[in-house]
Formats: sequence, structure tokens, C-alpha cells
Amino acid sequence: MKVHFGCSSIGIAKQKESYLLICRTIKELGHTITRDWLNEAVGYIENKKKHSIDWGFIFRDVSKSIFACDVAVFENTISSFSTGFQFSLALQQKKPILMLYSKGGERNYKDTFASAIESDLITFKKYAFENIEEILSNFFAESVKGGEKTRFNFLIDKKMENYLDWAAFTYKKSKSDIIRELMSEQMIHNDPNYKKYLDSIS
Repeated sequence: MKVHFGCSSIGIAKQKESYLLICRTIKELGHTITRDWLNEAVGYIENKKKHSIDWGFIFRDVSKSIFACDVAVFENTISSFSTGFQFSLALQQKKPILMLYSKGGERNYKDTFASAIESDLITFKKYAFENIEEILSNFFAESVKGGEKTRFNFLIDKKMENYLDWAAFTYKKSKSDIIRELMSEQMIHNDPNYKKYLDSIS
């Protein structure tokens, strides 16, 4: 699984060991980090190296990483504008998101802006060094279970397109989500023959 990892770069001095542990555990569990920037950043800070920052490159690199990932993991004990942007972009791209908060930290995720967002894509967890592997393993397993999708071409007439445009605007959802919800409703409640089929194979 491809994982985007995000955290506050200004929090490296305080949270370095936590950040490194999370990245190391992601790799030890057999996953790939799509933007593996942390060790380089830690090196700059520890050696107090002065270097120019190309924010345009970083913005493009971060965006590319989020577009390419299957899931996103954020350590948000120390928040930053950058982490907030990455979280928003991952949510916009419908990526499953794990928001981590250190048990030793003063911050509670319930006091954050993100906690007000109602989405099945977001998982909030308080973690310690002892249980981070279990938390990450469970998150990856759940993401695989709920994330397998198939793509196919779908032709509709103008009347249907007009409805999808209207529904997407009215209900603040993507057209794909609306189609999936209509199909789920049909499958579960409105097609007795499909229900009989499911009963016969269960």
C-alpha cells in the first residue's frame, strides 16, 4: 500500500522520535511512503544547516504524493498550516486518513477543527510508542477492506447528467458518491431478487 505521511516540520525538534517511529513502522509493515522526506529534514535541523526552501517544489511534491497514495497518515500533535492543507487535499481526494495524536501531548483531537468533519474516511487515534504498530496495522487492514473499487465507463443521457449536476451541487457530494449511494439503495432495499440471490449464497 502507498502511504502519504505528513506532520509539522516545525515540530521536528519536539516530535522527531515519534515521526521517525511512525515512518519506520509503516515501512516495516511492508508499505511504501510516497514522499519520504523526513530523514533529510531531520538532518538539516540536527546539523543546523542553512538551506533555501523551494516552496513551489514542495507544494507540487506534496500534492503529487497525496494524489499517488492509497491512504494518508498524519501526526498532528503539533499542527501547522501545511498539515492542514495536506489533510484537506487528502480528504478532497477521498483518501482514507489516519490522524494521530501523541498520548503524551497536551492536544486532544476533540479540540481541533478536523474533529467537526463528519466523514467515514477519517480515523482519529491517540497513540504511544507501545501501540503505534497495532494502530497502523488496524488502519491499513480496514482501508484495504473498504477501499477496493473497480473503474468502468458509464454513459448517461442529458436528463441524467442534469440530475447529477443538480444533486452534486445541492447535497455537496461528488457525482460518483451520488451514483454509489443510489446503487446501494437499490441493492439493499429495492431489488428483492438480488436479496434472494445473496441469501442463497450465504
